[in-house]
Amino acid sequence: MSKSRKTRRQGKAERKVQFQDVVALRVACSEGRDILTPGQYEHVKDLLKQLVGFGSQTYDQMIRIEPFGDFWKFKEKGGVLGKINLRVYFAHVKSRNEVVLLLTYKKEDDGKVGSHMRIRLANRLRQYLAGELSVEVTYTRRE
Repeated sequence: MSKSRKTRRQGKAERKVQFQDVVALRVACSEGRDILTPGQYEHVKDLLKQLVGFGSQTYDQMIRIEPFGDFWKFKEKGGVLGKINLRVYFAHVKSRNEVVLLLTYKKEDDGKVGSHMRIRLANRLRQYLAGELSVEVTYTRRE
């Protein structure tokens, strides 16, 4: 093995991984249960637990995540979900070391999601930070 490869590999191993808490708001969980069967809900829940490493980009690369303005969206379709095209919108709150699951949405058309969704997300995040929205569950991973 070349010296440069070995050095790069050691550098990656020495990096300290920062884990976040994944906070699922009760309202977002309720929306998910309204859309999905219990088995589908458990499947999505297991995928979203991988966001504990979101800030360090150590989440499983098999999940699809894209930026959405100041927020992020998790995308899942097919497989266990069948024809359901699911989006879970979340915020990375660095100051609190949290990934907050804000909204679960079944996308039904091919168009872009409107600006009303960003407003809705901003309102939910503001309400959560003010203590006005309840948390259903928090996933934590420690070293």
